[in-house]
Amino acid sequence: MGPLIAVVGSASPQRSYEPPLADVAQMISAAESLGRELAINSFRIAVFSSHPDFIESSVVKGYIGSGSAELRSIEVHSRFGKEADFAEIIAFRDCFDVRPDPGDDWEVGYYRALLSADGVLIIGGGRSAFTAGLIAISRGIPIVAAASLGGAAQRVWRRFAEAHDLVSDEDAYAMAEAWQAQSPTRLVASLSRQCDLRTSRLQEAEAEQQRAGWRATVSLAVGVLFLLLALAAIPLSYSQPPGTALGITALVGAPLLAAGCGAIMRNAFDVVKNWVRTAVLGSAAGAITALLFLAAQLTTTPDILTAEGSRRLLFFILPIGFVSGLTFDAVYSRLRAQDVSLTASLDRSPPA
Repeated sequence: MGPLIAVVGSASPQRSYEPPLADVAQMISAAESLGRELAINSFRIAVFSSHPDFIESSVVKGYIGSGSAELRSIEVHSRFGKEADFAEIIAFRDCFDVRPDPGDDWEVGYYRALLSADGVLIIGGGRSAFTAGLIAISRGIPIVAAASLGGAAQRVWRRFAEAHDLVSDEDAYAMAEAWQAQSPTRLVASLSRQCDLRTSRLQEAEAEQQRAGWRATVSLAVGVLFLLLALAAIPLSYSQPPGTALGITALVGAPLLAAGCGAIMRNAFDVVKNWVRTAVLGSAAGAITALLFLAAQLTTTPDILTAEGSRRLLFFILPIGFVSGLTFDAVYSRLRAQDVSLTASLDRSPPA
């Protein structure tokens, strides 16, 4: 079934509109023409009231009169037991899908139906039609407003002509032109283009979301692999005599892998999911932190790397590396805050 277009608006001679309606008789004819064009182009429509003051009855008349109305292609959202008596519903019952709202407040069902529609058509109308247009603009819903016919449709057109990125300049101009015989065809074609563009964007967004989910899964798998390799350094160090090149490599490389794991785990909670960049930054921060830790140990115990105690350092340096990767931005901030270029001791004159 085709896209669902919510039809809103009114053209009552007893009401005052701002801006004023162009011509009520012309609006009724325009509504019928638009309904006919919607049916021909396989759109479904959502209507809310059969009262003659509202535009839906004329749209339904043209929709059914086209001979292209399909099964359950007209959704009727009305209050329970009220205003669902369209003249065509008796002879064309299969074309109608009546969905009475159980609540007493008509606005609830009205705006709920608007949010589920694929597009909005506004002809004339007052406050509620203007609100419907603003909702469509804010939610990026395709919209056609017959601005040349006056009423809320013109106010809505003034709003979205500058802000709605689904509507091209040509389509916006067509809505504001004086009503002509080809106007229904042009406006419904605009709806079709907007719906296609919105569908394309939604599909692209869904595809990007799936790709992002796959990238997140791969990143977490790499993070777990880094952690396992870092932990493997513990039994590896105990399998080698103290002070061997392989043992020292495990002592230096293990915190680097642990830091990469910490950075990747942290990236899972970030808004921007660039886990490769984060892993590199985290690994670098972990490597520097681990070297500083080892330097501190060597200062107090110069032979620590060749002694039996070197193996026990892994149980300290692995968590340090992981935390450094997890909080690498804090590590870099701390490093930038240190002045490592002090030359006071070099410049100081020898005592007399």
